[in-house]
Amino acid sequence: MTEGKNASKTLIRMHLIFSGISFLIFSLFLLLASKEIAIDYFQGKILAITHIATLCWFTPFLFALLYQYSPKIFFRKLYSITLAKISFWFLVVGSLMLVYAFWINRYDKLLTIPSHILLFPFLFLLINVIVTSIKSPKRNIEQWYFIASVVWLFITVIVGFLLAMNFTNPLISASHLEWLMLHANIGFVGWFLLFIVGLSIKSVEKEHIKKADKRLLRLCFFLINFGLVLYFFEKGHNQSRLIDIPTAILILGIIGVIGNMAKTALVHNAENLKRILFPFFVLMVPVVLAFYLVFTSSLESGLITKASIIYGMSLLLGFVALWTFSHLKALYTFINPMYDFGNNSEVDIKVKSFANMLSLFHLSSYLVAVIALLIGILMEEAVINQIASVLLIFSSVMFNVMLFKVLFSKVKN
Repeated sequence: MTEGKNASKTLIRMHLIFSGISFLIFSLFLLLASKEIAIDYFQGKILAITHIATLCWFTPFLFALLYQYSPKIFFRKLYSITLAKISFWFLVVGSLMLVYAFWINRYDKLLTIPSHILLFPFLFLLINVIVTSIKSPKRNIEQWYFIASVVWLFITVIVGFLLAMNFTNPLISASHLEWLMLHANIGFVGWFLLFIVGLSIKSVEKEHIKKADKRLLRLCFFLINFGLVLYFFEKGHNQSRLIDIPTAILILGIIGVIGNMAKTALVHNAENLKRILFPFFVLMVPVVLAFYLVFTSSLESGLITKASIIYGMSLLLGFVALWTFSHLKALYTFINPMYDFGNNSEVDIKVKSFANMLSLFHLSSYLVAVIALLIGILMEEAVINQIASVLLIFSSVMFNVMLFKVLFSKVKN
């Protein structure tokens, strides 16, 4: 089956537009909260910014990729495009209401209402993926990564829902902060990492690279999911005696994935492949910080807070963001073949030059901004954070100019 066949371009456009605009909103909010960034991660503005990134920027982008690649991975069209579109609008409304509630520090009905709304889009996605996989004529390791990521995404949403309800109707006996960490980590590892690994396996195959060790990837799949189950049990039941076991299993599985992807990128001299797999090298930063946070609980709380914030920033703005950027080309050429510079010999040289210029400005300013932001957090310098935020705004503007240029340019035959 040809990749992308039966995928809805309208559905993908909707998600990309929401993702691109959210990237810009994220940058603006980061500038407004530049003084509060390094103080504490459990505060309204930081929670709002985090959910703009996870719910509004990255998740719609990954949904767009899921809808594009589902015919290739499941060997059949998506079960219901209509259900996917309904899911999208629930996601838009619920996530924006949730971000607003966090930003103004409202933990009453203004928070619980969007928490209820957000149950629907992820439930619909889970149904869509499960039914599509059941009807798939073939089975492969990529499908298991995709299915598991969507299951963990729904569990992440359930935990978030319980946290939101806990402010008005106490439902959780364990520490609220412990459940917040549970919510964040199963979202990072269970949703983002498993999804990204699954699609990266397919991207490796797309580049005609067959050296990826499927047995190791199956072992990593087992380790990551088994570690997540243990981690969920430990945090959910406040079993601190198990704290090192699930973390060690999770990190072992993640290191196995990183090693497999790194080996594939280094052995095969393919520029596109290295660009796609480079974020897995960046993933080593939050992995090292995870070790630090696990074994340094006796350090002063200020250092642990900084390390926790940098851990989340490097995971989101480093690994996840860079990986999504590496897949922009695939989405652009799928939406508008005029931007397939590699295979379209008749492409306008001005269009190509303009696109390359925007991409260069976008990526270079983004990388400088993230590095500056991490330095600003470490040094507790609001001015550096503000400079980083301005650079991010510039990067997001370049990103959106390119995105809208691709989405709304006329396709030439």
